[in-house]
Amino acid sequence: EVKSDGSMIRKITCLILFLIAFRAAAQQGNISGTIIDSISGEPLEYATVMLYASGAGKPETGTTANQSGYFLLEKLDTGKYDISISFIGYRIKKVTGIVVTPGQPETDLGTIELSLTNENLKEMVVEGIVPSIDYQIDKKVINVNKQLVSRSGTAIDILQNVASVQVDINGNVRLRGSKGFTVLIDGKPTMMSPAAALRQIQSRNIEKIEIITNPAVNFDSEGSAGIINIISKKDRLEGLKTYLNLNLGNYNRYGGDFLLDYRGKRFSVYGSADYNHRRTPGVKSRNRQTVDNDTTYILLGDGTFDRERINTNIRAGGDFDITPNDIIALDFKYRYWKTVRTSDVLYTDLIPVSGDTTLSRNIEDRPVGGSIYTIRTNYKHKFGKKNHYIKGEFSYDHQDANDNPVNELWSEDNKITVGKKSYEAGLADLFRVKVDYSLPVGKEGRIKAGLQGRTALYIDDTALDEYNPGKGEYEENPFFTQHTTYRRNMYAVYALFSSSVKKFEYQLGLRGEFTERKIENSTAPDPFTFNKFDVFPTIHLAYKFRKKQTLSASYSRRIDRPASSSLEPFFTWIDNFNLQSGNPELIPEYSQSIEAGYLRKFGRNFVSLEGFYRLGNNKIEDITFVFTENILFYAPVNAGSDYMLGFELTVSFDIFKWWHINLMGNYSNYRVSGSYNDLDYFNETNSWNSRLNNTFRFFEYTRIEINSMYSGASVDIQGRFEPYYRLNIAAGQDFFKGKLSVVLQVTDVLHSVVFEYNGSGPRFNMNSTTQYDTPRFILSLSYQFDRQ
Repeated sequence: EVKSDGSMIRKITCLILFLIAFRAAAQQGNISGTIIDSISGEPLEYATVMLYASGAGKPETGTTANQSGYFLLEKLDTGKYDISISFIGYRIKKVTGIVVTPGQPETDLGTIELSLTNENLKEMVVEGIVPSIDYQIDKKVINVNKQLVSRSGTAIDILQNVASVQVDINGNVRLRGSKGFTVLIDGKPTMMSPAAALRQIQSRNIEKIEIITNPAVNFDSEGSAGIINIISKKDRLEGLKTYLNLNLGNYNRYGGDFLLDYRGKRFSVYGSADYNHRRTPGVKSRNRQTVDNDTTYILLGDGTFDRERINTNIRAGGDFDITPNDIIALDFKYRYWKTVRTSDVLYTDLIPVSGDTTLSRNIEDRPVGGSIYTIRTNYKHKFGKKNHYIKGEFSYDHQDANDNPVNELWSEDNKITVGKKSYEAGLADLFRVKVDYSLPVGKEGRIKAGLQGRTALYIDDTALDEYNPGKGEYEENPFFTQHTTYRRNMYAVYALFSSSVKKFEYQLGLRGEFTERKIENSTAPDPFTFNKFDVFPTIHLAYKFRKKQTLSASYSRRIDRPASSSLEPFFTWIDNFNLQSGNPELIPEYSQSIEAGYLRKFGRNFVSLEGFYRLGNNKIEDITFVFTENILFYAPVNAGSDYMLGFELTVSFDIFKWWHINLMGNYSNYRVSGSYNDLDYFNETNSWNSRLNNTFRFFEYTRIEINSMYSGASVDIQGRFEPYYRLNIAAGQDFFKGKLSVVLQVTDVLHSVVFEYNGSGPRFNMNSTTQYDTPRFILSLSYQFDRQ
């Protein structure tokens, strides 16, 4: 009976405790809201929300806004509260007298607008509060305005400080080991190749760069490794803004740009122009052995090279708020570019069996250039409810370009023995139409859907003149005189659903695309055609733990369509020892990618760990063959498949208040295999890369950056790129309260960067090394006039 009473007492006690806990839970409530920019209406992700007991000076808890600007403060005891909302560059906003009661546990503050302020913008520049890298559910964001070492460079200079990216001697960029990625500018595609686009975008005009390795379906499916999206600088403050920038460096490098931007209550107009002259001299060696008809040929070359690049950009446009819910924008851009490549290489041509030795000089002069005109317009109608809108976009791009290389082989007695003058004139027209619709569903859900059409027309005319030593003049080779027309149309439809359940966020998407292309060449009896419909699913998941921890995962299927230059069905001489051609029978490369990541934030410090796996098929690779004797031939083919497994680690933290460090590293195992012309190919490497970026802030307006980088080995299907180390230093000083900025940059301080490649294949092996003349210095001055 005593035991029975004891059991009864325990049951009654548990019931009382349960009722107390239930009553306490019933008396808890939530406070939520959505934070947006007061002018643009765009959500302010990562805006900070701090909660105070009413009248208290110390916060009780806090949170940050998500990608939609939404925040939620959960499980609050009943009572009266105040909140403080802040974001870099915006005025702090306070909301007071918020009451949580049992009768009203859910308090929705609705839309909260933050307005920009000059003072906060200056504080952002001086104190460097914005982290250099941000992580979102589907992308990695590099804040360019925090990098001094690339202040006067291009987008490529910025990307060299990103762990996911590798850059070779020619400025070709690889994203996680792959050349198959797409470059967007403000979310819009460019008609230039990825490398060309990144070389011509000046870093000073970039606000941030988004690395999107598993893009959602509202982006184009192009790019097997993902997307690099360049976000241009924009200013949402009212009034007239004027910037003037000048830069000067060694090796005849100089440039400048200016920007005029006026923003009123309902409209804005802007105009900008820039000119940059860059020169990169250096030395190179080319050594190889070929076998043809059982005869071995050895070619040894050493010499110098010089690359001179000129870029000029003029841009104008504006936007107008027809009504508070209707916005129309127009943008015009003109770009002129020119690159002159010259080289002078002394070659020793050996035939070991006969003992014959020939000395010669190969002199190259290759001017390439052209103009690009771009017109873009878009219209957006907002239906009044957050994230409920329809948007239409139209763009037209026109490019004309010329490539006229001259290669001459001179004998020891100073006579031309072999000479080639190539001519290529190209025209391109691209049209793009897109309609997007966004519909909010429930409290956190959102549906995005869209239609898109793209059409492209490329026209190429090529010719070749070869030197006749007997006549002492150049003569046309009719075999190389060709006319090529390439048409491609793509049509797409997509749907994307995103939502969140408390701390869990997810995005599910599906995209369908139909591609049709037709290539006609004057020497081919029949056109080359390709037509195919593809489906591309994407999944993005993220769970936010307490204490600013996030666990994420994603999956995507992507496509890498051959570039127009890879499809050109004609031959082009690179120099007198190397011949290349496109391949109009190439089919697209496909890839599937899975990623998982963990992010832990400590204020503005964080630790991030990402793992990734990518599998590709129909892999497009440049295969090298022996053309004849000591001449090599290069052509792109669908060689087989590739695979990459790896992880990336990023640590960002303050050692002291004046010393901030970004440590980035990645490790990967990469394999590529396939077969072509009854030959099997296989290559593999285990590689690691690391970056250590140090930022020192001395006094109020002084900053120094020291960035070091180790780039590990990488491979293609026939060779290996050797590792190298680089050290860059920059120092910046602001005057007149930040209006005048002076930055000195030094690139490759230790003159340690050597790009080396070792390759081999049927009947050949080769080694090449290239090194720029360094260190390179450049001094930049930037002045911001007072806002009128």
